[in-house]
Amino acid sequence: MLDVNSQEDGHEKRKSDCLHKAQEHQNPALHQLLVGREILRNYMISMLDLGLHAPNARLLHLKKKEPPLKVSSKEQGEGKEGTVSTYLEADLCTAILDSVQHGQYPESEDIISAPFPPSAFPDAIRLFHNARDQVKARVRSKSKNSAPDIDGWISQAKQLRNDIEAVQSSSSDILSKAQQNKELQRDVHDATTKLHLLQEELAFSQDLAAMIHNLCRIRAIVGQVQDLSNQGELLEAIELFIQLEKQLGPAKTRHRVKAFEVLAIVTNDLRREIVEDLNRKWHDLICINGRTSTVSLPQDQQSRAMENLGLLYEHISDFTAQLELAILLPRFQLQNGTHERLLSVDKTTLKLSATASTSDVHQLIDDLNMFIAFLAMNLPPSITDPLSKVLAPVLIGRLISIRLSTAIPDDLTALREFDSTRDEINRFSELIRSHGWPGQAQLHAWMASIPRFWVDQRQTSSLDCVRQLLHRGYGEIKTVERVETQVISRQDGLFTSDTQTDNWDAGWYDEDIGIPPERKPDLQNTTGQEEEDVSAWGLNDEADDVAKSEKAASSGEDENDAWGWGDDKNTVEDSESAQYDQRTPSGLRINGHDRQKGQRQVTLRESYNITALPVGILDLIENIVLDMDQLSHQSVSMSRFPMDSAVPGLAAIPSLLLVMFRACASNVYSLNNGNMFLYNDCLWLADQLQGILQARSAKQSHLRLHADIVALEAFGKRSYGKEMESQRTIIKDLLDGAQGFMNCTEPPFSQECDIAVRTIVDRLRDTHKQWKGVLSYSALLQSIGSLLSSAIDKIIIDVEDMSDISEPESQRLTAYCRQVIAVEDLFLPQQSTDSISSQEAAVPLTAVYVPGWLRFQYLSEILDSSLVDIKYLWTDGGLQLEYDMEEVVELIEALFADSEHRRQYVMETEQSTSQVRIRLSTSQAGIVLPETISSLLVKTDLRRYELSGLVNALLGNERAVPFDFLINGIFLRGSLDDYLTQHALSSETTLKVEFVRAAIPPVHLASFKHDDWVSSVDVLSPMSPAQRWSSPNERLPGHERILSASYDGLLRIWNMSSQVTVTSPSAGNGGHLSSVKAAKFVSPSQLASSGTDRTVRLWKYREASDDSPAVMSPQIELHSHKASVDSIAVHQPSSRILSASADHTVCLWSTRKSDAPAVPESSLSAHSSLGAKRRKVGPAVSTAQRGCLSILKSHTAPVSSVIFAPNDSTVAYSASWDHGLKTWDLPTSTSIDTRSTSHALLSLVAVPYLNLVAAGTSARHITLVDLRASATKIVAMTLRGHSNAVVSLAIDPNNAYGLASGSHDGTCRVWDLRSTKTDKDGQVGQSMYTIGRESIGGALRTSGDGVKVFGVLWDPDIGIVSAGEDKSVQINRGQCADPVAQS
Repeated sequence: MLDVNSQEDGHEKRKSDCLHKAQEHQNPALHQLLVGREILRNYMISMLDLGLHAPNARLLHLKKKEPPLKVSSKEQGEGKEGTVSTYLEADLCTAILDSVQHGQYPESEDIISAPFPPSAFPDAIRLFHNARDQVKARVRSKSKNSAPDIDGWISQAKQLRNDIEAVQSSSSDILSKAQQNKELQRDVHDATTKLHLLQEELAFSQDLAAMIHNLCRIRAIVGQVQDLSNQGELLEAIELFIQLEKQLGPAKTRHRVKAFEVLAIVTNDLRREIVEDLNRKWHDLICINGRTSTVSLPQDQQSRAMENLGLLYEHISDFTAQLELAILLPRFQLQNGTHERLLSVDKTTLKLSATASTSDVHQLIDDLNMFIAFLAMNLPPSITDPLSKVLAPVLIGRLISIRLSTAIPDDLTALREFDSTRDEINRFSELIRSHGWPGQAQLHAWMASIPRFWVDQRQTSSLDCVRQLLHRGYGEIKTVERVETQVISRQDGLFTSDTQTDNWDAGWYDEDIGIPPERKPDLQNTTGQEEEDVSAWGLNDEADDVAKSEKAASSGEDENDAWGWGDDKNTVEDSESAQYDQRTPSGLRINGHDRQKGQRQVTLRESYNITALPVGILDLIENIVLDMDQLSHQSVSMSRFPMDSAVPGLAAIPSLLLVMFRACASNVYSLNNGNMFLYNDCLWLADQLQGILQARSAKQSHLRLHADIVALEAFGKRSYGKEMESQRTIIKDLLDGAQGFMNCTEPPFSQECDIAVRTIVDRLRDTHKQWKGVLSYSALLQSIGSLLSSAIDKIIIDVEDMSDISEPESQRLTAYCRQVIAVEDLFLPQQSTDSISSQEAAVPLTAVYVPGWLRFQYLSEILDSSLVDIKYLWTDGGLQLEYDMEEVVELIEALFADSEHRRQYVMETEQSTSQVRIRLSTSQAGIVLPETISSLLVKTDLRRYELSGLVNALLGNERAVPFDFLINGIFLRGSLDDYLTQHALSSETTLKVEFVRAAIPPVHLASFKHDDWVSSVDVLSPMSPAQRWSSPNERLPGHERILSASYDGLLRIWNMSSQVTVTSPSAGNGGHLSSVKAAKFVSPSQLASSGTDRTVRLWKYREASDDSPAVMSPQIELHSHKASVDSIAVHQPSSRILSASADHTVCLWSTRKSDAPAVPESSLSAHSSLGAKRRKVGPAVSTAQRGCLSILKSHTAPVSSVIFAPNDSTVAYSASWDHGLKTWDLPTSTSIDTRSTSHALLSLVAVPYLNLVAAGTSARHITLVDLRASATKIVAMTLRGHSNAVVSLAIDPNNAYGLASGSHDGTCRVWDLRSTKTDKDGQVGQSMYTIGRESIGGALRTSGDGVKVFGVLWDPDIGIVSAGEDKSVQINRGQCADPVAQS
């Protein structure tokens, strides 16, 4: 079987080759012949298989997938062969032949399943032989035509065989020759190796000979050097030794043998011997000791030898150090601070004189010249050259630091005499240059720095003077006078008399204290717990008054019509006004015009004491200021010194002096009355310094003392407050000894009470006596009044806390009160020579300086009065101005036993009147009430009109100004009684009432019509951000302009006459390709806009002139956004723009072309579709295109609005439809905070005064968010009132609490954030005014269809400007009612 298989493989290969050749030659006969052979082959194989397997197996079918033939089990069991009928044998043979010859498979199942009997073999063989003969016959017939081709093939095969044999012969020859070449190559390699070995041996022999030669030569040089050294020929020995080292080093490195190492050791020993010899000779030749220095001239050969060995610099350094210690330092040092020793030269000796003479810089320069000349004359250049490089820096450095810098005078005039020193320095510089010494640059640099050294010297001397002043202490006490000229009006806290006088304290009595008590029913002052310790000097003006300058319109209408209030149902008649005037104290004539017709100038004078410290410091500062003026005006003839550069440094010295004074003052002013003296000194010095600054305000001064003056005043006030607090603590501690006056009639408690009251009185008098020699009289009364107020407040509280007061206790308490009242004589006004001559005629000013004094006096009266007297005091004596009904009832119940008479009296008193105490205050400038009249007891039926009249009366306004009133952040829209009832408050509550100027509802001024919806507006006015940010040459005074952006893709600028001054170019000329959504003024000459074309554009704007119209031209196109840009914010000082887009991103841009990066290709390709529209419209205008500085990605929905933080341009806020309000850090482009709300946010504005951010929402309300990290909740307040989405916000420029909003409900609303109420959602505010669209007659539509407001802006000059769906820009202006505030 293996042989058969191998034959099959060979046959298969031959068959495939033949078939391939037959196909190549396209010979059908040959192909048929080969097919026949294949059939015969298959036949033979089949026969062979049948012969091998037929006795034991069924017929193997040609198709392998068919199952083999089976023999019946019966036949196998009987051991008989299966028989096949004779008629099937022929069919079997035929089927086999067809299968071999034609590849046909038998169809009959009988044939397939029948066994092949041996008897059928002959017939099958015969059939195969016949078939073979037939095939041969066909092959022969077919081969006759192809015989020539076969012969050709045979001849070609023979020729091929011959060629193969020739090639084999040639190959054998080549192989034999190659073998011969290999043998030759081996011979050549052996010869080459032997040659290299011989060359290495030769090189080694040569190196060995050279090494021995070098060794002998070096050994000979060593012997020569030793001989020359022994003979004293050092120069020749050293030169030869240097050659020796040069040769020995390379040889030792190359050869690395023991002999060279031995020579190296010998050479090092030889070098050490030579060096020791040279050092010994150097020290023998040069000797320096103590006062005398003898310099022996060393031979030049020796110095060259030392230089060759590298020893000269070391010896020169030692020589320099010895010269410095023995000569230079003693010469520079001063003996006894003023004397110095001089140099002298004797041939080769340099000496210092034994005696000292007066210090003189000129003599020092001469000695240094002598010193350098001595060295140059006695030393060779080989020594002086390196010596000068070492010695010159040391010499000149000590000259400058020890003598020249200290020789600069601190007096400006003495600098003229310093010119001769400068000449000497120049001469010295020329001398060292002539000798070749360095250092000229160092001297010239020092001379150029003379102004700086002079300033340092002046600073040191000034600080030393201050130290000496502080060390001496108070010095001589000096009385100074403060003179102040003021314009006094009727609304001032203290009124002056009608007759101008220098005795300004006296006027207080004439006009305030002189008013009879019975004529002050409603306006009497109350007892205040606040103690203004520094108000005597006018230093309590540091309250944070928020100046709100509001516009007001002059109106010729009746005063009652000017209020603009429509919600007060009760009309105030003229009779009520008359009745109100009757209630007002006639002595004050508040509503009249007799007392308040004008203002006049009054000169106020007071004297007080100060120490010598501020006088000395002021003298120093004045001298410095005088020197600054002289230097600035070149009044000092110092042409050689450009001292004007010293002015800035000189200007900083006063600040240092004041800092040193404040730092050391606590130790210096530690004696008696030290804090009061410090208070006076600080205020006097601050006042004098302020005068110096005012005198120099017109000059270009470098003096900056404003911060120091403020710090000095604050330091003095802290010292005053510290002293006052200490005294109050002492007084309260003394009164605590009375133990609340309980059992004040029983020993030993009575003695404790007596001691406490007596000690308090004595303490006040002693303090008055001590401070009288320090403080001014008004400050003295203010200070003592504050202490007395603390005492009486304590007494009043203790008495009111007593639940039961017996008659003896009442009498004892009355006596105590009268003891305290006796200190009233401390408050008598100062008497001038032309005023009241008798002490008895003077009335104390206690009520002016002691808050609660009248309350204390009333307490004394109550303690010593009957019920009838107390009732009279309550009804007619003004008691109700100082005490509440509850307080009076408690005192009555404590003083009197329970009886029908007492109960009847209490009931009648309670039913007599209903009053409430209010404390008036305001945060607006110009209408602040004095503290003494801000707390009042008024009737509860007062409404806004009556309260406004009251405030106008207290302010002394000639023309009534309407006011609004807020109580606990809620505007009063009824009477005080209504407010008390609504909030369940009793009349004993003290209401804190804030009054503000009432605003007139905004009125329509004008409307500017457009061709399409108006999406955004901005304003250019004197107070607009773009004007305030711009430089003075860019500002356009008196040219208010309104910028509008429209859905028609155009920007328009309007004047206030409703005329369009300029329109932006169209899309084909550089304009927007589609609707404009936002526009802003960056500056008066630059605009910014954005729109649905996904770009932000910058425009150059030029105002119209006489010869040319206004122009708006494209400047830069900014590309990065992938969707509509709906909001932009600008910040001109930082040249930055923020944009918010519907692509969920915020971009940061630069307004400068040079700072902006190039546009990414992706951004340009994204705008290609929109660019196609431009090409269709018209020819494109070439405009610079830039990209963004950074992209802020964090929002997950369109960003609706973005703004800069009001106080930090590196921080931004953005609002989005994803309900989030994010805070961005622009330098890092990261989100640093996120506040999530409940609704989509559509607009944004900052409220800086309240540290809030207001966001308009899709839920029709405005959310105020607190972004501070310390905030306890996200939403601080909610403003409700709109009926559709709030898409635009603007803050009131005149009111820190004001806000305007624009909504899709077609209205703008005006809000005051102080008008709020509390409900389940927290603080909720309601709008004050609603502005409708004039295009529909001001009517309101809930849905806002056709009149949606898209943008709103509030400008202090123009008013509220809004834009919307009605294709118009509308202007409304609300005016404050105070014409003075408007002006």
